[in-house]
Amino acid sequence: MHTTRINYADPKIIVTCSRCGNTERSVVAGKLGWNTDARAGVIVAIICSGCQTAEENAEAEINLATTRYSVDAFGRMVGFARI
Repeated sequence: MHTTRINYADPKIIVTCSRCGNTERSVVAGKLGWNTDARAGVIVAIICSGCQTAEENAEAEINLATTRYSVDAFGRMVGFARI
């Protein structure tokens, strides 16, 4: 599993926490430290800051600092090392 911060620029997108059901606009959720969990490039969970473990938060911070993300032709999230 790969954990990273939410980074959606479209304010119309509403995201829901997979654990507690809390909802928020994606732009605000990213600023509040919500995370996504992905497997093989597919987002399988969205986790609000209140539901995250310390380990998930640390992993997302490290990934945010060391990886830039894009979407491939199949809609999967792909990461590239920041140089």
